[in-house]
Amino acid sequence: MQTIFLNFANSILPISLVVLFGYLLRRWKKIDPQQVAHIAFYIMFPALIFRDLYAFTVPLEDSFKMIGITLTLIFFLMVIGWIIGRFFRVSSSERAAIILTTAFMNCGALGLSVSEFGFGIEALVWAEIFFIAAVVMLIVVGVFIGESGRLPLVKAVTQVLWHRLFTR
Repeated sequence: MQTIFLNFANSILPISLVVLFGYLLRRWKKIDPQQVAHIAFYIMFPALIFRDLYAFTVPLEDSFKMIGITLTLIFFLMVIGWIIGRFFRVSSSERAAIILTTAFMNCGALGLSVSEFGFGIEALVWAEIFFIAAVVMLIVVGVFIGESGRLPLVKAVTQVLWHRLFTR
């Protein structure tokens, strides 16, 4: 019982306190959460990941194994989401939503913190490699899945490619 309490106190409690602090700060100072999210996503996460990957040497072969595990997991979850959508006979847009919410987990903000607090800095580096692979997969495949929920397959591919290549 003491081990469960220590694990909670060392991994979940610090994150819960940060979330509580953010909630209280927003109520007190009326801070826009979207601005904080942009700062975290575009500045803080890249700085954290760059610092950790620079400070801790991870063998390239092991990094590729972690990326392979991540891509396999996401593909497996996409198949499960597709099967669930087919089983319940939902529309294509609902099936796309099921696939997206099943396959693409929120492994960033809280996931990285839980990894570090629960397992140490070495685990954080592995979690960051997982995070990078998952985000790249979301950007490449997730956008296509989202578009395929409302457009036919060929049109979804051309729409995503057109938007990515020519509308910047």
